[in-house]
Amino acid sequence: MIDDEEPGMTSDDLRREAWLRVADAVSSIVASQEDIAAVEDLLAQSSEARRRRISSLSAGAWAIIARAVGRAGPQPTAGLWAATFVAAVPNSSSDLHLVGAALAAFALLSEADATSDAAAARCISHMVAPTEAQGRSDLAYDLVAIALELASDDPTERLGLAQRGLALGQAAGKAHQAAACATEAALCLAQLAAVDPGRRLAAFDATDLAVEWILASDMPFREIFGDRLATGLREPANAGLRILGDLMMPHLNPQAKAEVEAQQRGYPWPRRVEVAPRERMPEYVLGQLGPMTCDIEVYRQRLALLPSATRRNPTADWVDWTLAHPGYLQAVPHNHSFLREKHARGNLLDLAHEITHVMTLLGGIGGTLTALRAALLIRQAARWSAAARDMAEVDELIRVGSALPPLDAAEPRNLPLVELSLELLLKSQALQDSWTPWFEGLAVFGETAADPALDPIGIHPVAEALRALVDYRHPESSNDAAREAKLNELATDFETHVSEAMQTAAPSRLRHLLGQRDVPYFAGYLAVRAVVACWRRTMGQPLDGAKAFGALLYLTRYAVEEAIPDLSLHSARFAQEAESSMSQWAAAMASLPAESLALILQGPSAPNEAGPRFLWSGGRPQSVTPEQGEEIALQRLRQRVIEALRGSRGSVDLARHGPPGTPARELAEAAMPDLEKADEDTQYARTIENTVQMATAWLGHGQLLPIGRADARFFLLLDSDPSASIARLTLTIRTAEMNADGSGASVNGISIPLPADVARRLAKAFEARRTPTMEVVRVVDLSQRFVDSMWPVLLLRYGDWVHVEGPAGMLPTELAEKPEARQNFANQLRQRLWPDDRYGLDAVGRGALLARQALGWFDASSGWAQSGSPFEPWAFHVRGLATSILDDSVRASRQKRAGCALLAAVGLDASIETRGFNELVPPADRAETVAALFRSARMPISDPWLDTNAPRLALRGFDVFSWQNDIGWDVRPLGGRESS
Repeated sequence: MIDDEEPGMTSDDLRREAWLRVADAVSSIVASQEDIAAVEDLLAQSSEARRRRISSLSAGAWAIIARAVGRAGPQPTAGLWAATFVAAVPNSSSDLHLVGAALAAFALLSEADATSDAAAARCISHMVAPTEAQGRSDLAYDLVAIALELASDDPTERLGLAQRGLALGQAAGKAHQAAACATEAALCLAQLAAVDPGRRLAAFDATDLAVEWILASDMPFREIFGDRLATGLREPANAGLRILGDLMMPHLNPQAKAEVEAQQRGYPWPRRVEVAPRERMPEYVLGQLGPMTCDIEVYRQRLALLPSATRRNPTADWVDWTLAHPGYLQAVPHNHSFLREKHARGNLLDLAHEITHVMTLLGGIGGTLTALRAALLIRQAARWSAAARDMAEVDELIRVGSALPPLDAAEPRNLPLVELSLELLLKSQALQDSWTPWFEGLAVFGETAADPALDPIGIHPVAEALRALVDYRHPESSNDAAREAKLNELATDFETHVSEAMQTAAPSRLRHLLGQRDVPYFAGYLAVRAVVACWRRTMGQPLDGAKAFGALLYLTRYAVEEAIPDLSLHSARFAQEAESSMSQWAAAMASLPAESLALILQGPSAPNEAGPRFLWSGGRPQSVTPEQGEEIALQRLRQRVIEALRGSRGSVDLARHGPPGTPARELAEAAMPDLEKADEDTQYARTIENTVQMATAWLGHGQLLPIGRADARFFLLLDSDPSASIARLTLTIRTAEMNADGSGASVNGISIPLPADVARRLAKAFEARRTPTMEVVRVVDLSQRFVDSMWPVLLLRYGDWVHVEGPAGMLPTELAEKPEARQNFANQLRQRLWPDDRYGLDAVGRGALLARQALGWFDASSGWAQSGSPFEPWAFHVRGLATSILDDSVRASRQKRAGCALLAAVGLDASIETRGFNELVPPADRAETVAALFRSARMPISDPWLDTNAPRLALRGFDVFSWQNDIGWDVRPLGGRESS
């Protein structure tokens, strides 16, 4: 902070001091009374009037103002500085920081040397924010311009000023201001990138933006800033940026424009957003070919600056139900690119595994986790209510960096809410950890055994989601039978690709996963295999892996409600019951009778039945209609929310806080109202309904699965006729990380017809931002809400503008024919992909942030959490909860225990998990053992190697294979080694 004030000085004193300094400077100058009167009159004017009159000042008046800031001679620039400073300290200003900065700037400018000028620039930069906060953005920009004029050559210092000025110019809609500062920012970043290669991408993007703002400016600004940028780009260190200058030149230089258009056979060189008469639209479309060719090369050069996607393991997120794949962080599958890239087979298996996780969470376990998360948000809202008077104060606390409601270290009143919040987080972790072995085993089984080619009739949901990453255009035929045949041919082609990937890449992948020790793949996979083996034995037939996987996925989503403990239990007891309930559930699934299996394996009665088809009661399915299934699911969610909100308010918890009348007991009782009356409490009932609605919305969003994101360069061509109905958007987008031939990224051009009103909104958004790229995300709608299949869409986003488009130009009828429904769906996708998380919901839901805050609170406490305090036992207990949340070893141990319990439940030796695949199977036997596991998962097999070696492996402790009479070799089912 600039501090040039004497202690105790008021804002009036400071303002008077500023005027005295000006007066002292003026008094030493010989000037006419008319000049002095003109200056005094000028300074008395409003900023707008001052701006209008300043150009008419005499040389003497300019001299007075110039000398006021220590500059000799009639320099208009110096006079503008003085006038700006005085304007920045209005008579009504009480901002001492602003006044102090202005005084410091005056003092430094009187020195009139480079060092003082640079220091003055820093003082002036401190005046920008308070001036903008007063609503005087034009004046704030003037201050930025002065600071840039005075600042040193340090590119880091100048960059910050330029970026601030760019934001001000952009917000004001003044292209020449934005162009000036965008050019300065680009040149600063280019200078920094010359010594720091890590900043080359930022320099590229800044230059790209500067070009667009320069082209948006009128003459002479376009020529002034264009020449300045072009001169900077000619520096040898900036060779990688010159192509951006080439895009600019036809708009600056008539000769360059003529040469380019001659090369294009007379077609015009369009801007990023172009308006053309309808009769010339074809001409402009053809004219875009030249710029598009350049744009594609620009795009490729930018891609070369992106960090290489490491072949790290993809992941699925338990909190927001998204997946992260390194190959699709900057690429959007389009057309057939998904099947044609270098790592296509590995990507298929990766995505099959992670999509299985996401789909598994779209059921009972995910619904329960959502109820816990929603209840946690309610707990946080209660803490915000205690910490702030209103939402405005909450927003202000968040603005200054408080992602969580603050905790007062001076007293313990937040202990109950912190404890209940940590309890909810611990239950979420316990539920995840208990089911992790089964979830991982199911995903491994799915990616290695659920070959869609094995099922000639149906397609399981994961394969259908994968198929939605490939665009199949409807054949242009009026013959329904011909269209159906062509679509079947395309579907078969996709299944062939998946089958080849599984047969060639899956065995080595299975070997790798079974050898991992940090994730319980091994225990989970064998448990899933044991359940499938039981089903095969019960049915007396060789159930294929694809059909078995579809049934297992369905049961894991919709048959787990009875295996989830009451959420109001204390977290320690909840963790114990979650583990035992999970293992009992697996045993029950293995023991399903033949009639239940027949119901589950028959598949949906209609192709669009995505919800539960059975009410699971007593471990057996009871058929329900889709409508009944949805209502039952909602009732169960509401019950889970009620349990989660009740937390751990039982008598055992109250007794732990001491006898009635003690401080800790009174605090606990005050925070835990009588539950017997809670259901009659209107506010409590409203809280429950709000929480259920929130959880339901999250579950709905979770069914929109993004797979592939990229920035796409674009051109927009609009018809100049206001009555026109269609415009044309052309995108250049990366569709694959690496082509199959290894030649580099795959880049596609996509032409999209846009409704004219949608295109005009995009054009308006571009005028404000000028960024030449938009975000494109491919999303698979798993809910089947519009059609009887999982439908892919592209979401285009440019600032606040969003639009939904079909990847192959096709959208469901509901979206294609109803603009309002289309826009509503686009808004829903935006909320899914870019949620408003200013209240830290995502971070809170992951637990670490809240746990760290609690530990810091205890460390900073003023005695109440220390030994001897009546609250110390409670604080010690809550500290232990927070520590447990952050301890990865606690979670790893819990997952390992769950894996052992799961194996024991399905009749396998629990020590298999503790010893691991690599210890149990000798190196010489591993390849054949994995091959046997792989083949028998797809279908029970006859295997001479197992005939000889299965008994030997069993003696070493790997007693998992069993021969099933009339079926073949399989993993040993629950209840015995052989079946006759």
